[in-house]
Amino acid sequence: MSRLQEKIKIWGRMSHWALCLPVLCLFSVPIQAAPIGDRVELHGFGNWSFGDTDGNDYLLGTEDGSYDHIGFALNTIANVTENLTVSSQVHWSHFGEEDEVELDFAFASWKFSDGLRFQIGRIQQPLGIYSQIYDVGTLRPTTFLPQSVYGPAGMVAEGFRGLSFSGNHRGNWGVSWNVYTGEVGLEVAQSFALLAEGARSDIEALTARFVEAQAGEFRDSEEDLAIADTLGFRFELQAPIEGLSFGVSAYAGRPKSEDEVGDAGELEESSWGDHLVVGAHLRYQSRNWSIATEYFKRDEDEFTIDSSYLEVAYRFTEEWQAFGRLDYTDLDFEPLGFTIPQGTTTLSEHQDLTVGVGYWFDANFVLRAELHFVEGNLFAHNNKTLILDSAAGTLEADTTLFQFGASFSF
Repeated sequence: MSRLQEKIKIWGRMSHWALCLPVLCLFSVPIQAAPIGDRVELHGFGNWSFGDTDGNDYLLGTEDGSYDHIGFALNTIANVTENLTVSSQVHWSHFGEEDEVELDFAFASWKFSDGLRFQIGRIQQPLGIYSQIYDVGTLRPTTFLPQSVYGPAGMVAEGFRGLSFSGNHRGNWGVSWNVYTGEVGLEVAQSFALLAEGARSDIEALTARFVEAQAGEFRDSEEDLAIADTLGFRFELQAPIEGLSFGVSAYAGRPKSEDEVGDAGELEESSWGDHLVVGAHLRYQSRNWSIATEYFKRDEDEFTIDSSYLEVAYRFTEEWQAFGRLDYTDLDFEPLGFTIPQGTTTLSEHQDLTVGVGYWFDANFVLRAELHFVEGNLFAHNNKTLILDSAAGTLEADTTLFQFGASFSF
């Protein structure tokens, strides 16, 4: 390791702890208790969808068609005092035979001024456009977010455990910013581990997965990847043109080793900066138009991921909206000089062209029908036979998904 790299890593660890120091000022601020009563806000949102594909599993769709996706989240905001706010959100979901209850976030927020806040707890990760409204289907044109950035690719988390500072300035040019530190918990598809094992020629690991597949025990699912000592930021500008905003986001940290987090860990040894995500976004919204685009890059020791999408929607009446999206991901093992194993090259690729239409009863209730034309198997494949199909070189590279469902909120 060069001296420059060593200095960067040391600076990263020092910055992580330095960000915690301003918290000490909280102990000098008196807090007066106040009855909560009508200061509590209650919000909720949910969705149900049907999905049918022509072969591979993708999003909620299966070859036989699936009605088994339903989700609902309850959000509470307690304005305890003029300066103190406590927020939490619990999410219930059912898909196939799996039921899940998850605490999306729970944190306290202290307002120093109109332009500066401090948060601590489990907080929504400030990254890109949609990370802080991850599952709210009534705040976007499409049912699901683009998988390239918001899917199980280890880019964005719904929340992190730690602390953050945020602020904004209103003027001709608006500015909003976040800086944060803590531990980020990411969801990563097991297909990523399969590619990494193949690229490393990890015969023992591949053999174990192959035996599981033959026994019918393997099912591609999502694993947790913990990024410790994270240091990140988001910076966004709101232009004088109403509805136009753009910004940049980034975070870096230390992937936890197997000794720390068990079998879900990806690396036996890691250091700060081994997991790095950087990106940029642009969004425009008007009465009729909604346009959003993002580009993100995830850089690891073993591979890099480039992800981007362009999403365009047009509301031609108060109720009817048409939308389209092109979503693209490319996974590259070139940094270590590896090549993707024969028969699994499409497993490192993803391109999703989505077209659809939505009918809005009002701002809190929408029905959608959409078609997804997918190339590549990074996110679209038969979950139960992924290993066997990869070994035999019989992965179906193209997938078509029809999806119909509803999103609602209050």
